[in-house]
Amino acid sequence: MELKQILDKRRSLRVYDTRIPDRETLLSCIEAARISPSGENVQPWRFCVIDEPGLLGELTEACTGGIYLPTKFIRKAPVIIAVTAKTDIMVNKIGTFLQGTQFYLLDLGIACQQLVLRAEDLGLGTCYIGWFHVEKARKVLDLPKKEKLVCLISLGYPPPGYKSPEGHKRKALDEIVRFNRED
Repeated sequence: MELKQILDKRRSLRVYDTRIPDRETLLSCIEAARISPSGENVQPWRFCVIDEPGLLGELTEACTGGIYLPTKFIRKAPVIIAVTAKTDIMVNKIGTFLQGTQFYLLDLGIACQQLVLRAEDLGLGTCYIGWFHVEKARKVLDLPKKEKLVCLISLGYPPPGYKSPEGHKRKALDEIVRFNRED
C-alpha cells in the first residue's frame, strides 16, 4: 500500500480474528519502531511482546477490571505489546527540567506510530491502550523498575469481512491549522 492509503485506512481495531500473527510479522512491526527517530538518538523505547495465551489472559484480566473495564476488549486480542520507556536517560531529564516536556513521550509516540502503520501495511489492526491498571500490568510482566510502562498496543488481524465503523469524523483542516500569525 502507498503511505497515503495506509494513513487514510488506519483506525483503532477493537475486535480480532483468532489468527495469531507469526513472530516474523511481529518483529517487522517492532523493526519499524526501532528505526524511528528520537531526540538526541537516545532511543528510550522498549517493547515487550506478549503472544502466549496464558500470559495474555493473566495480563488482560489483571489490568482491565474495575474502572478499566472499558478496555476489556483487549482480552480477545491475540497479541499485546507493552511499551516502556527508559526515563533515567540524562537528556530526557534535562529536557523535562528545562522545557517542561517529557521528551521520551514524544519519542515513544513516533516509534509507536511507525509500529502501528507497519502493522496496518501488513494487514493487522492495532489499538493504543492508555486506560489500564499500570501497576497490575507491571507486576504480571515483571518489568524492570527503571522502565516506565507508557501504553499497551493490542494487535491482531481484523475478523473476516470487517469494515471499520464510520462516524469518527475528523476536523477540517481550516479548524486545526494556521500559517504564521493568522487569526
